[in-house]
Amino acid sequence: SQTSTEVLSSLATYSPVISVTTTFWVEATADGCSSEREAVIATVIPTVSAGVPMNGSACSVPDNGPALIDLDDQLTGADAGQWTITTDPSGNVVINQNNNVVDFEGLPDGTYVFTFTTTGAQAPCTNESVEVSIFVSDCDVDTDGDGLFDGEEAVLGTDPQLVDTDDDGIDDFAEVGPDIDNPLDEDNDGIIDALDSNTLDSDMDGVNDQQDPANLDPCIPNLTPDCDPDPIDLEVEKTVDTEIAGIGSIITFTVAVNNLSDSRVLSILIGDLLESGFDYRSHETSTGTYDPVSGEWAIEELMALESDTLDITVEVLDVGSYSNTAELLESFPMDNNAANDSSTILVNVDVPEGTDLRVEKEAFSARPLVGDQVVFTIRVTNISDETTVTNIIVEDLLPSGTDPGFVYISHTASVGEYDPETGLWNIASLALNQEATLIITVDVPREGTFVNTVRLIQSSPVDFNMDNNIAIAEVQVNSPSTDECGFFFNQFSPNGDGTNDILKINCLEDYPNNSLTIFNRYGNLIFETQKMTPGNTWDGTRNNKDVPEGTYFFILDLGDGSDVRKGWIQLIR
Repeated sequence: SQTSTEVLSSLATYSPVISVTTTFWVEATADGCSSEREAVIATVIPTVSAGVPMNGSACSVPDNGPALIDLDDQLTGADAGQWTITTDPSGNVVINQNNNVVDFEGLPDGTYVFTFTTTGAQAPCTNESVEVSIFVSDCDVDTDGDGLFDGEEAVLGTDPQLVDTDDDGIDDFAEVGPDIDNPLDEDNDGIIDALDSNTLDSDMDGVNDQQDPANLDPCIPNLTPDCDPDPIDLEVEKTVDTEIAGIGSIITFTVAVNNLSDSRVLSILIGDLLESGFDYRSHETSTGTYDPVSGEWAIEELMALESDTLDITVEVLDVGSYSNTAELLESFPMDNNAANDSSTILVNVDVPEGTDLRVEKEAFSARPLVGDQVVFTIRVTNISDETTVTNIIVEDLLPSGTDPGFVYISHTASVGEYDPETGLWNIASLALNQEATLIITVDVPREGTFVNTVRLIQSSPVDFNMDNNIAIAEVQVNSPSTDECGFFFNQFSPNGDGTNDILKINCLEDYPNNSLTIFNRYGNLIFETQKMTPGNTWDGTRNNKDVPEGTYFFILDLGDGSDVRKGWIQLIR
C-alpha cells in the first residue's frame, strides 16, 4: 500500500499472481534516500465465455413431442451474446429475437445448426463462439433403435441419433429407467444419468459425472459450492543428500510438497531454479512435470494429507557456499500460511587438503595393427596423507559412433563395478596406499591415432590435488604389411600338421639380439626366450605341455633399437 512498511520485492522485476485488478506502490532508493511512492495498477480484464454447448432434438409434429427449443437452454455458463443460424435445411427457420426460442413445427427433417457468439469481450480479450445442433424429425420413430421414441428423447434431452448419448457404455433406455416421466438421476443434481457419464470426469475433481452433483464445477463435491473455498496449507520441504560437497560432486536435492489440509488442492506451482554453483543433470518427480529451464514444478492435483516429491540431481561446479530454495508460487485454493511455503538448503563446497587419489593409465600394445586387441590398464591409488577415501567414481568412456577407434570386448575390475555403457567405475572405498585396477580390452578396427581418457569424477572427501586426476593413453593403429621385416604373424596352429606350427616373424635372422615374452590374458608369463631363429620360436607349449587355444599377448624386442612391439596372438588347435 502507499504507507505499508512490508516490502513485497526488492528486484527490478516483480511478478505477483493476482485474479482481480490490484494497485501496487513502488519507490526507488539511493544513498539512503527514498523517492515518493508511485502507484502501479495491474488491471485484470475478465474473460467472456460462450459456455458449454449441448446438442438437442425437436419434433416437427407437436403431438409427438416438443416442437419449441429455447436455444439458451442448450448452453451452460454462457455470458451475454447473440444467436445466428448456421445451417437451415428448410430455409425457413426463425429465431425469436425476444427469447431465442425456435419453433420447428412443420419443418422438414434434418440437423439445424445455430451459432452463439459472445458480445461483451474487452480488448485484449476476444469474443468466443460455439455451435449447437438440433436434430428434427416427426418424433414418431426410434431413429437410433435404443428403445426410446425420438419424441421421448426430445423431452429427456438425449440424442435420438445415438444409442448411448453420454458414451459411458450403457444405452439411454437402460439409464433412463422404467419410468420415462421420472428418469434416473443418481446424484440428484438435475442431470439425468443418461446425460451424466459414469466414465467421464468433466471437471477433473476425481468423481465421475454420474456421481458428481455438479460435474462442470471443480469446486463440488470436494470444495465449497460457491467455489470460494477456505484457504489451505501446503508445506514445502527441501533436503539434500549431502550438505558438504566438492567440485565435481554429484548431489541430489529432494523437494517435498505436503498437503496439511483436509481437502484436495489444485493447480500447484512450485519454483526451484538452480543457483549458479550447480549444473543440472537430471530430475524425477512422483507426479507432475518439472521444467529445469524455468525451474517450475507443476502439480495438477494433490489430495488431502498427501505428499509429492521432486528429485533434482546436479553437479557441483565451484568452491563456495550455495543456497537453493524451493517455494510455493500458486495453488487453488490459496495457501494462507506463508511460514512453510519455502525451504532453503545451503551446500558448502570445500576442498580439504590431504586427500589425494592418483589416476594412471597405460595401453598394452600402443602401436597395434588393424584388427589387433589393445588392453588398457587403469590404476587408482590412494596416496592421501592419512585417510580412507569413499564414494569414488572414475570415468573411462570409450569413444562411440558409427566408426569408432576402439570397440569394447571385455573388462576386469579388481575393486568395484565398471559399466561399459556409461563408462563409470564405482569404487566403494580405498584405504591408505591401496590400489584399484581396471583392465579394459578393446579391438582396433581401423587405422589412425586414437586417444582414451580416464578421469576422477568424485570422491569423499574431495580430492584436493587435481593434477593427477586425469590420465590419457594414445594408441597409433597401423595397417599390417606381411612383407615388412619384423612383421609378427599373430595367428598360428600348433597341431602337428607341418603347417604354421610355430610363430612366424619376418626376417628374424636379421635381428640376432631379439627377445620374445608371451603372457596369457591374466598377465601370467607363458613363454620367454632370446635370440630366436626362424625355426626356433614359440611352438604353443609351456614347460613342454600344450597350452589351451585362445588369445595370448606378446612383447617382441627385435634388439635393433626400434620400439618394442606389443600385441596379441590367436592360438588355434
